[in-house]
Amino acid sequence: METPFLNLRILSQKQFLLSVLGSMLLYLVMMGSSVMLPLYVQSIRGLSATISGLVTLPGSLAMTIVSPLAGKIYDKLGMKRLFISGALFMFVSTGAMFFISLKTPIWIPALINVLRSLSIGCLMMPLITWGTSFVDETFVADATALLTSLRTIAGAIGSAIFVGIMTAVATNSAATYGVNANIHGMNVSFFAMSLFALILLLFALSCPKSEK
Repeated sequence: METPFLNLRILSQKQFLLSVLGSMLLYLVMMGSSVMLPLYVQSIRGLSATISGLVTLPGSLAMTIVSPLAGKIYDKLGMKRLFISGALFMFVSTGAMFFISLKTPIWIPALINVLRSLSIGCLMMPLITWGTSFVDETFVADATALLTSLRTIAGAIGSAIFVGIMTAVATNSAATYGVNANIHGMNVSFFAMSLFALILLLFALSCPKSEK
């Protein structure tokens, strides 16, 4: 095709490739956690949909507040430091969900979700801006379309993977953990999620210092 739907050749640009991979991992973890947290509140803890909404609401508000400020933070810190800070908070907040139980006060996962949402809000748009700034002006539209498509696919895959992990672990450990099988499955799922967040952190550490 003379004009491909997605121009994969622009992935040869190192910084843009790094921003694509970072965005994909970010969406993978973001969408996975956005599905898992309501499952924890409603299906595992047996609380109402209203409580579930109240648990996730502070995180949504935090992301809404920080997203418009992300550009200023990016200009002040630079991409490398912002990338490392955001990825570190993402790793810590995701890993913290591994330790929650049926007796954990409900405000704790809500607080953890706020920290994760802040890291997502700080990284989402700056990653796109930084990555596309290294692409030739004639291919910026192609770069944006490619990045948006790939991160959306990653988000959908993340939701399926982590729910699948939780279900499989809960089913296989039902005889051992009994009523705690579901929470055990969720803990393992968040542990797997934290490994992807760790990979994101490693990508952040490899981010070149030279920036546009």
